[in-house]
Order: sequence, then C-alpha cells, then structure tokens
Amino acid sequence: MTTLASGLNSLLSAYLQAVVIGDDAEASSVIAQALAARIPPDALYLSVLVPAQYEIGVRWLQGTLTVAEEHRATLITERQMNVLRAASRRRAPIGHRAVVTAVDGERHVLGARILSDFLYLDGWEVHFLGGSLPVDELRDFVARNRPSLVALSVTLIKHLEPLREAIAALRALPDRPRILVGGAALAKDHEAADRLGADALAQDVQAGISVAREMVGLSNPGALTSRVLADIAAHVQAERKARDWSQRELAEAAGIDRAHVSALENGRANPTIDTLVRVAHALGITIGHLISGGPSSQHWSSPRRRIQQMGQGSTEG
Repeated sequence: MTTLASGLNSLLSAYLQAVVIGDDAEASSVIAQALAARIPPDALYLSVLVPAQYEIGVRWLQGTLTVAEEHRATLITERQMNVLRAASRRRAPIGHRAVVTAVDGERHVLGARILSDFLYLDGWEVHFLGGSLPVDELRDFVARNRPSLVALSVTLIKHLEPLREAIAALRALPDRPRILVGGAALAKDHEAADRLGADALAQDVQAGISVAREMVGLSNPGALTSRVLADIAAHVQAERKARDWSQRELAEAAGIDRAHVSALENGRANPTIDTLVRVAHALGITIGHLISGGPSSQHWSSPRRRIQQMGQGSTEG
C-alpha cells in the first residue's frame, strides 16, 4: 500500500529531475498529471515545487549547478506556480491589502512570490512588487496604497542592511503598515524581527499566512476553514477508532505528539500539510480522505500509474 506521502515524494523526484535538466515539457507533464488525478494544488505547491526549488538552490550553492541552470530551473518552476495558483480555490476576500517584495539589491524573489500567492489564495488583495525594490520606491508605493501588511523577503545576508533601511522607512510613515519579514537570510535568526524593528518573522509560508492574519486581527479561522477542520476531526477520529487505536498509538505511528492528535480530533488544530501527510500515512489512507471523506485506502503500481491514481479516492465507489 502506498499513501499520498510516498506519492508526493515520487512526484518531487520526477519534477526535480525534469527541472535540473531543463525539461520544461516533462515538468509540466508531472504537474498536469497530478492535477488530473485530483491532487490538491496547495499540496503540489508546498510539497513538490517548494522543496524542488530549495534543492536547486542548494545545488547552486554547492557548485553542482551553474547560475544559468539555476535560472532555467527557477523560470520553469515559476510557470508551474502560475498553473497551481490558477487551479487553486481562493477564499472570499478578507478586506485587507498586502504588499510583498524583496528588498533593495535582492534578486532572489521566489520566496516572496510563494508568500504572495498564498496570501492571495487566503483572500488578501496582494501587490507583488518583485525584487530589488529601492527603499524610496517602496515607501512611496506603500504611502499611496496604504496596505495593512508589508512582507519583506531577504535571501542573502549581505542584504540585511537594505532590509533594516526599508523597515525604518516604513515605520516612519504616518499610517504605517504591519511589517512581516522572512527569507533564507533570517532562517536561523529567531530574534531578527525585534532586532530589525519588524513586527514579526515568518520561517515558512504556512507560518507567514497564520502570522499575517494575526497581525491584522484575523487570528480566528473563517467559517469555511472551521468546517474543514471539523471534517478533518471527524474523519481522523473515525479512522482511528475503526482500527481500535488509542490517540497515543496514532501519534506514535504518525510521529507527532499525542496532544496534537487530541487537538486534531477536537477541531482545535490547524494542521500543516506535513501533519496531514503523516496522519494519512499512519492510517494508510489518502490526505483527500482526511479532508473530504471517501474510500479509506489506495493501491498503486508503477510510478506513472501512481501519479494517475493518487487523487481518485474521492470518485471511486
């Protein structure tokens, strides 16, 4: 039996192989087949595109990929980001505007682009301004458009000073926005927000969405999210009891804390994709079943057939 977790790993491997050699058509085919199999677009975005691009960055830093090859892979992934964003369902507008950009001199913008896409899907009005935006241009744009939130991304440590300057300029505005920072240069610096004068730091896109909502007073999930969490709670509990497992046994099988299982079954947890994959893997079911119900297991054969079958659980009787 193979679950969504191993299926996503297979997709990641196939996609990464395609972008490393610059095979745009094959990369597109991997994503298209997964969508046709009803794999959730956000799962593909976060579990295939994001880790693939991270690996591309690692190989570039290690010197096993040239700058040209890194740029080629990034452009392929940006095209697939457009595909997955278009395939995703956007939440109703939440009445808040966000500006997302990389700081002056910073040309690595994929992290900022990812956050801007997920803010948009979360119901924000988003202005994505790309990379290397001069401080005065950012300040003037924010003053004219008056967003609730400005998210600033920095990948290289040498660009921390422009980040500091951008934050200072935004804080000096009469109607200043909340300021969220993130990026590889701050990945291990948990005190960066306080030291730089920002309001908060996000270590990844899911944390970024959660923190952004809290910063503008929207910490409680909307009605749709509440219904989804209630469905997940019911399905996790039903599958666990069908196996005569305790919460502790499920937690051990999934590699998570028992208290997290309890919170999940009571609808109090807002799980990450990783947590859902772990729980689904432990129960031997698809992540789609956890969210929407349906058949509780899948069997796959070859890798190509696996891609075709990964999302069929919601349609088979």
